[in-house]
Amino acid sequence: MEELAVGTRVDHPRYGEGIVSKNKITSYEIFFERGGKIEITKRNEDLTVIDAPEEKPKNSLTLKEVEKVLRGKSYKDFLANMYGNTPNEWSNSLKGYERLRVITNTLTRMRFCSPRGKMEFESKEGAGDAPKGYMPWFEVPNRKTQDVKIVFGHWSTLGLLKKTNVTGLDTGCVWGGKLTGMSLGNRPKFIQVAGLQKPVGL
Repeated sequence: MEELAVGTRVDHPRYGEGIVSKNKITSYEIFFERGGKIEITKRNEDLTVIDAPEEKPKNSLTLKEVEKVLRGKSYKDFLANMYGNTPNEWSNSLKGYERLRVITNTLTRMRFCSPRGKMEFESKEGAGDAPKGYMPWFEVPNRKTQDVKIVFGHWSTLGLLKKTNVTGLDTGCVWGGKLTGMSLGNRPKFIQVAGLQKPVGL
């Protein structure tokens, strides 16, 4: 078998479909939807390649579509149809409110997703407690935005997260944690102040 690149989708008779997350000297680290993260030797003959990663994505979503609707006369209709957990994965064939909803959910609610991009909206735990078959969105192998600097919030159980090109600022201010701010620039600085002494009862 030829060398597998990070992002290659594979199939295993025991663990099902998975995606290569790391290419080591003698083994692959693969995240399987049924078995989670498993290291498999490169000499293993049970792996079948489903497809290799593309240099450019065929399908992509953009916030501009949602911005256009919010600025238009029908924004109230969109707001009335915005909430919901489906569809839970992107497809370029999506249309209407379903298309707008999945874009909104991707950019505002997504915490965990599968290696293939299927989103999970029920769990609110930290990064180490992902539901089986899912992982934090910023750990997805071969993520198309891995070279883009992203600052995000709305995930207080993560705490202050500082990774390469990914910064999470939600430190649970309304739950008794701190309020965290970040100055943008070549050398970002973090500013924290005490949050509410008594968590808000939402």
